[in-house]
Amino acid sequence: MHYDSEKSNFIDKLLELDDEQIANLDPYQKNFSENSFHIPFVKLPFIDSNISYISLFHTEYQRQILDVRTQVHFLNEQIEQTRYFYKMTFDGNISDDNRAKISQNLNNTYLKIAQTSRTIITKIKNILDQEKTSE
Repeated sequence: MHYDSEKSNFIDKLLELDDEQIANLDPYQKNFSENSFHIPFVKLPFIDSNISYISLFHTEYQRQILDVRTQVHFLNEQIEQTRYFYKMTFDGNISDDNRAKISQNLNNTYLKIAQTSRTIITKIKNILDQEKTSE
């Protein structure tokens, strides 16, 4: 596995930011429901196509890879939720009160996506750091 220290340093700096600092990186995304954007599903084709070979690695490495895979699955479920709530914002038959609740739900799912993404990045970084120390 190739270890890129420049990218790792950049990731380290991003991981040091708290939620408020991350929110301030892009002022246009403070209210996600007013500035919605499309988030694509995350795919892991290499891991999925080689899942049978993971058993060749030591147990801790297997656990970490499968944990990342599981977290990505949860992330994709959250992305699906955002799509659902986003579509609901276009329903003309929804009352203003319900529209506000839908917008809040949409904002909450975007925040969950950010938190889950941060967790996944941390887990991947930990795997890469272990790879770096084993070289």
